[in-house]
Amino acid sequence: MTEQNVAVPSASTNPWADLHIDTLVMETKNYIVYIAPTIELKWETTEKFDGQQPAQKNFDPTKYYSIFSEGGVLEARVRREFDVDTRKELLCLIGNALVCSFECDYSAAIKALEDARQFLRERSEELSRFWYLSASFVMAILFLIIGFSIWATRSYFEKVLGTTFVWLIFFGVAGAAGALLSVILRSGKLAFDPSSGRLLHYLEGASRIWAGALSGVLVSLAIKADFIFGALGAARSNIMIVLISMAAGASERLATSIISKIDSECGKTPRK
Repeated sequence: MTEQNVAVPSASTNPWADLHIDTLVMETKNYIVYIAPTIELKWETTEKFDGQQPAQKNFDPTKYYSIFSEGGVLEARVRREFDVDTRKELLCLIGNALVCSFECDYSAAIKALEDARQFLRERSEELSRFWYLSASFVMAILFLIIGFSIWATRSYFEKVLGTTFVWLIFFGVAGAAGALLSVILRSGKLAFDPSSGRLLHYLEGASRIWAGALSGVLVSLAIKADFIFGALGAARSNIMIVLISMAAGASERLATSIISKIDSECGKTPRK
């Protein structure tokens, strides 16, 4: 495989002299498979080759057209968000399958398509994970900036908003930090699919952090109302609640258990 950004040198015996090639996959006197400067996979065949190929001993029209059809499907799934090198590598893998199909080596063509499919899956998951983690980090950093800013001038905000409300903000920030920790720890186990689009990944990542922040606030309110951790008594300092809020942001199960606790307590209240 060679790379060039100019037209193939002209020659009277070269049927591909007028083609503009970025990356050459395979060139013979009968066909050429290449990547154009627009980063698209293209191929050309001679009329003589088209007429002789069906007469080849190993030619199987069903497998032949199936290879090209599957290659077209994979090519359509090459995302524009991929960097240029990644797109070229994937198109080269698909191009190798087309070359094998031209040579009537269908088992090798199928193997090449499988390699291309695996490569596409891995790169797609990497891209999807990057989108998801980027949104989570950005949202969590915004929460942390707000939290540190208020902490640095908390005497002012305590006068304006009240001490209780300021600490609720800190509990929410702690929950957001816990959610980010959870996202980082679970990112290798999550199933990613970039076909849902960049925006949905951003919304999902941001919503995870918001859910952690709300869980932190919910836990802190539950502690203050003695719904949970009542046995701690006076030991329930605000710093301890910050740590508990962070744990709540990292665990959806804890938030669920608090909701169940509130529901059970409400259920015990007699109706008037």
